[in-house]
Amino acid sequence: MKNLIFLLFIFTTTFVNAQTTDNSKKLFQKVTGGVIFGTVASASFMGTERPFSLGYNLLTNITIVTPKTYHNILYGFGDNSLRYLNGYFLNNNWDTYLLYSNTLHTGGNYLGLGIEKMIKIENKGEGIKFFLLTEIGTDFKGNQSLSFGLLMSVQNKIWKRK
Repeated sequence: MKNLIFLLFIFTTTFVNAQTTDNSKKLFQKVTGGVIFGTVASASFMGTERPFSLGYNLLTNITIVTPKTYHNILYGFGDNSLRYLNGYFLNNNWDTYLLYSNTLHTGGNYLGLGIEKMIKIENKGEGIKFFLLTEIGTDFKGNQSLSFGLLMSVQNKIWKRK
């Protein structure tokens, strides 16, 4: 419960303070919800494991988008994890992000920094989006990893600024 409160506190303070250089734009642009299916190949820098291990997961999410940032709260069904992701939009459908994950049944933590390329298949502004990603991360126990992945995201608008 403490982790959930901590994540919600970080979530609200981060997106409320998201800055934009264009003062004519309102802070909140849209809120979406949906599911994400992901498959990721990860390599540990510990040297005792195979070069890459393959993982997959199904996540539900709620995303809040501001003019330059996006903020995601996700739940992972495959590993029973609660995740919080802050991202910053770059040019040409690229973005960079910081991800914090807490596995609920073991209490394990993970912090990752990544960059991803979005590929849209649009249907009236929403629809299916694919993401190609590269991420480095740590589990706070001395294990570092490098990951490459593909995500498929299906989102529906909950609210959008007119």
